[in-house]
Formats: sequence, structure tokens, C-alpha cells
Amino acid sequence: MQVRSTELSRCLRDANAFVASSREAIERSAPHIYLSALPFATKSSQIYNSFSSLTNGVVSVETRGIEHHGQQLAMTLTSHQETVHSIAYTPDGRLISGSSDGTVRIWDTRTGEESMSFSCRGGKSVDCVAVDPNGTSIAAATDEGTNEGAIYIWSLKAPQRHPRRISASCGSIPSIAFSPDGSLIASSADEDLHLWIVNTGQQTALLKAHRSKALTVAFSRDGDTLASADEQSMRIWNVSTGQPALTDAIGYRWLVESICFSSDCAKIAVGLDDCTVRLWDVMNRTDTETLRAHSGAVLSVQFSPDGRYLVSGSEDQTVRIWNLHQDAGDVSSVVLRGHSRRVHSAIFSSDGLYIASASYDDQIRIWDASTDQQEVQPLEAHNGPVTSIAASVAGAFIVSSSKDRTVKVWDAQTGSLKFIPTNHRVSNVKISPDGGIAVSVSSEGTVQLWDLLAGDAVGKPLPHEMDRPQAVIFSPDGRLIAYGWIAGLVYIWDVATQQPLSISPLACFRGEVSTATNTLPQYVTVMSIAFSFDSRLVAAGDDAGNIHFWDISTGHRARERLHETKRYTYTFPIAFSPSGRHIASSGSGHIGHVWDIAEGEQILALEGHTLEITSMAYSPDGTFIATGSFDCSVRLWDVEYGAQLAVLHGHTAVVMSIACTSDNQSIVTGSDDSTVRVWDVKTALAQLQTNDSHPMAALERYGMCNGWVLGQAGELLLWVPEEYRTYLNPPSCRLLIAKHRVSVTTGDTWNHGENWTACWLGAPSA
Repeated sequence: MQVRSTELSRCLRDANAFVASSREAIERSAPHIYLSALPFATKSSQIYNSFSSLTNGVVSVETRGIEHHGQQLAMTLTSHQETVHSIAYTPDGRLISGSSDGTVRIWDTRTGEESMSFSCRGGKSVDCVAVDPNGTSIAAATDEGTNEGAIYIWSLKAPQRHPRRISASCGSIPSIAFSPDGSLIASSADEDLHLWIVNTGQQTALLKAHRSKALTVAFSRDGDTLASADEQSMRIWNVSTGQPALTDAIGYRWLVESICFSSDCAKIAVGLDDCTVRLWDVMNRTDTETLRAHSGAVLSVQFSPDGRYLVSGSEDQTVRIWNLHQDAGDVSSVVLRGHSRRVHSAIFSSDGLYIASASYDDQIRIWDASTDQQEVQPLEAHNGPVTSIAASVAGAFIVSSSKDRTVKVWDAQTGSLKFIPTNHRVSNVKISPDGGIAVSVSSEGTVQLWDLLAGDAVGKPLPHEMDRPQAVIFSPDGRLIAYGWIAGLVYIWDVATQQPLSISPLACFRGEVSTATNTLPQYVTVMSIAFSFDSRLVAAGDDAGNIHFWDISTGHRARERLHETKRYTYTFPIAFSPSGRHIASSGSGHIGHVWDIAEGEQILALEGHTLEITSMAYSPDGTFIATGSFDCSVRLWDVEYGAQLAVLHGHTAVVMSIACTSDNQSIVTGSDDSTVRVWDVKTALAQLQTNDSHPMAALERYGMCNGWVLGQAGELLLWVPEEYRTYLNPPSCRLLIAKHRVSVTTGDTWNHGENWTACWLGAPSA
């Protein structure tokens, strides 16, 4: 009987996970229960095993580096429009979330539906939320600007009433916590802790806590003790007296990000900026365990209700479940991957069966908290937005740099990682045309040349007198480097000698300098730099919408500056044509322009992007221009007429960098979605001759709308779960370098549209 009950429970849980994880598809279109939700269900689930054999002509989904939808991940909640800072479970299993979008939301975690939403005054950022352990109230701390922070408290019994507002600090409030009996709420602000009476909003105690800003606060489960931490220390307080029970309990060399008591009050977990979790024994007042596995700061820690597990969220974009009930010294962890940015909050549900995580990627994910599932290792890729890419002349390898402060070299055919140059944690990098030398810019503004293959610095950093450059580039022959500054100056350096050319620096400015009237130049910020293909001219775009030209041999202006129009406030990016006769540019709009340099006239307008153009490049043979945009698309343009030749959808965030290979066969793009894509030009140019007989062909041409791949007439072709959308491969993308890869294929028959019912074979005859 017990076995049947367990099986029934497993079936119900499996069915609930299937519905919740695919709710977006099921609510919008019932046919997509079969056409979309079922193919993306985990193959080990009872739903998939029971019904997949009864369908025909639906898509097939294969994954690499990520498990099938629904195994560990139960659902993804996506209604927030900005960073989700904090989450908390109610005793009855609902989830509360607070976001930079100024809202507090309540979620039904059985269905994934948003059941309620509150907006804080002025729509300011909600930095943290907390739930009364009795389930009667929720609280949210907001940054209201003008150096003011406040706490709002809503009654869950009468949520439509106006919340009680507590003016809690003269600055932001990074942490709040209810006492176990729900009568008090603690908040951290500046160097102090505040204790408030929930029913009246009156302050009952002010604790002069720390030498630096208090970042996190937590009550013990018995309510007798309060722990707080500032940047590098922790203090323990007696709640009834408001006096410190232990001053500077822990002194760390690293920033304390998060603290939490165990349910028996015997331990405190401490998340640190050094990528570790420390377990601190309350009675013995000492660290007993250091948990190492994260590769980024640990921003959140929480014990499971039974104290046998610990969950942590990290800057490395992962959630980890630590098994604490094993023998000492043998603590293991299970990693949960899927977020694309840092995980700011990770918590257990009240029953300990689920984990919720909130991230800077604007998403909340709910996971199965079991630790017996096999971990799927992600593929090698960047852990942050890709800022710059380049392809070697022979096309054998690709080099990419990222905001994860790494530079990586990839095999251009297989996408496998060749190597990572070491000891060069940079914020921006540009690569020479032959891929042998790089110039890096550190976060402090240091400009350094280095050997890309060996990973060794070449010479000393290039001297400068200002902040880091706004734009850096190699000349096409690899002999020169140009970089531009906020002060409107462009420096040209010789790579071999590491000395500035005699013509350097070149100045960009508004208006003309007049000696007669003693008029001084009005300098502008250099936003972009480009060399002509023969390396004889250098051009710079500034934040006033001008394009400046200089002759490298003389340092004289090659012609009068060009100005986009009064509409554009800056020029970014720019690219010379191979002939040197034309230059392409884009200002603060979504239309690109091609100029005849000699005549100083715009000859083409590139119209098609819906948001600002961020990157552009001419093909080496001069037959097309490639552009990337904030609209996440890559577009190819005819250089003679300005007609759009192809649109390539696949990236799910802004396309930051674009390059054409020397053989004219491929385009390489890097994106804020942390991926690198290599596009086949021939396939892309043949796009208009193909029909939408495959969902990935439709994805490439029309993009995706709220997770739906649409046909030409807007019909629903396929719904894709949130965690897969970045990793799909449309036909023209011959190589995707990403942590995960998802392949969607069809057989000889793809049942969709009006013929969708043909997908059902029906139950087999007895």
C-alpha cells in the first residue's frame, strides 16, 4: 500500500511539474501541449514516457551541457522586468519576490502564476523582502532615492489595504528579517541595526553595530539572538537587552555577503566574497568547516528546515546544495545551473522539497531540492557577456574576450577551447588581424600589449594620463594601435617599438579653433575608431555625432569631419569599406548610414533594425555590410543599394561585436548573452529562397516573441522553455560556443498549423 502511495505521489508531482514548467505554452494554445510542451519534457519523466510514443511528426529535442526541461528545474518565473534582488517563501508555499522594477510579487508555486503584485511608492527598487513566520505579513525594503530608505509591511489577510510604511534609514537597506514570533523586524542601515515593532512601526532598539555598513542580518530560530555582519566581521546580539553578546565574532579578510542560523541555533553559515561558505559554531565561537566549490562571491546562504542541507547562491551564476549530514570533512554539493547572471538569493521552501533562486538576469527559478540526480556538466564557454571577438587570418581559431575578465581561444571548426591565456584579467581587449597580439585595457585603465598565444605581456604598459580608453583598435596591417579618450584625443602607437607616432595625439573637437577671437576647442568623447583597409587613414566617431579623418603619414585631417544629423548625439560604430571610398556609421538610432568620403554625402540608409546598431563590419570582398544591434539580430546589407539581404536571429541579448572572416565565408558575433556564434554567409544569403518548413528556419528569419517561434503570418509554430532560448541553433549558425546547446529537429513530417491533430496516433489497440 505504501508503495502505491509513493508511486501515486511521484506521478502527481511529475504531472504538476510538467504543467507548471510549460504553463506559458498550455495557457496560450492547447495544441502545444503536444507540439511543444511534450517534446521539451524531460525524457525520464512519466509524462514523456507515457505519451511521447503516441505522437507523430512533432519536433525532437536533443541537448548538450544541460538536462532536459523539468528534471531538476521545476519552473521559471519571468514577470519581473529588472533584477530580482530577494525572495522569501510563505509557510503555505507561496513565493514573495522583490525587484529593481519597484514591485513586490506573490507567486503560486504550484502553477507558476503570479497571484498578486504590489508597487512601492515612486516605483523605486525593492532591495529585500521578508515573510512573517506566521504567514500573516510580508515586508519589503526599498531604496527611495534622495538618500532615503523605507520598509513597507502588507497584511496577507487584507493585501489590498495600504501598507504600513516605516522610514527606516537615511540610505539603502540591504537586509531585513522578521523575528520568529513575527512581533519584530530587524533592518540593517549604514553602521547601525534597527529593531521595529511590527504592529505599530515604532523603533524599539537602535544597535550601534559596526565600524562599516551593516550588510546582512538574521534571527536565530528561538528568537533570542540576532546576528549581523558588515564588510569583514560578524556580531551576535541579545535581542531582549539589545546588547552585544559577542563583538567581532568573526574577523575576515573578505567581504561578508550573507549569514543564516541553522534550525537548532547551533551553527551560522557565512557566505563570503572569497567564493567560500564558512560554518561557524555558536557555542565554541569558531569556524568548523569551509565549503569550497563556487568560483564567485557567495551572495546567499540558507539552511534547509531540517538542517541537513545548505543552499548557496553565487556570483558565478550557480546554486549549490551542500549535503551536511555526511561524515565530517566529506561535505559534497550538487550544482544547479541555468541563470545567466549572478544569483543574489537562494532559499529552501518551507517543506524543504524545493529551492527558489533569484538572479540579476530578471528571473526566478524553482528547483527540485533532491541531491540524488546526476549532474550534467556544461560545455566550456564564457561566464559573462562577450565584449570582443576576432578570427585568425587563416580562419583556424577565434579569440573572444568577456566581462568575466577572461580571453579565450577557440577552434573555429569545432568550437572546442584551445587555451585560455593566463594572468590577464582584463575588462576589454582587441586582437590583431593575425590573432597573434592583443591589446588589453584593465578596469584601472592600464593599456597593455601581450602575446596572445603565449599569454605573456609584451613590454611595459603604454603610458597615459587619463581614464581608460573609450575605444581601442588595431590597424588592418597589425602595425599600429589606436585608442581614444573621453578628452577627445586619439593616440596612435607603433606595435613593434611600443612608441607613439610623432603625429600623436590627434584631437577631436566641436566647432573651430579661432586664434583671432582666442576661441578654445570644445573637446568631445571618442566613441569609436576605425582604420581604412590599407591602414593609411584613421577615423574616429565622437559623442557629438561627428566622424573625423586623419592621414596617418602626416597627421593632417584627410577631409572635413562628417556629421550624421542633429538627431544623433554620438557616432558608434564606424567601419571603412575595403576600397577606402566609403565609411559606414550609426549614431544613437537604429538606422545605419553609408557615406561617400570624398563627397561628404550619405549615399545609403540601412533600415531594418528596430533598436540601436552596436557593431558593424564590411566583408573583405566588399559585397556586404554586417551589423549587430540591441534588437539581438545580425543583418546583412547590400553595399550598392542598401537593401537588406538577410536577418539572422539567434542571440537573445545585444550583439556587442561582429567580424567577417578573410575568406568571406563566415561572420563571427559575440553577445551579451555570453555566447559566440559563427554564421555561414552562403546559407544566410539563401535565406529568402527558403520557406518556413522548419521551426528553426522561422526562428532565424522572424525571431522569437515571448518564447514563441512564429510563422510569417504570426501563427504559433513552437514554444521554447526560457532556459533553452539562448542555445538554439538556426540554419545559418554553423557553430555555437555556449555553455549549453539545444538541437531542435523534425522528421519527414512536421505536424503543425491546421494539420496539428495529425500528431496524435491515439492509444494502441488492446
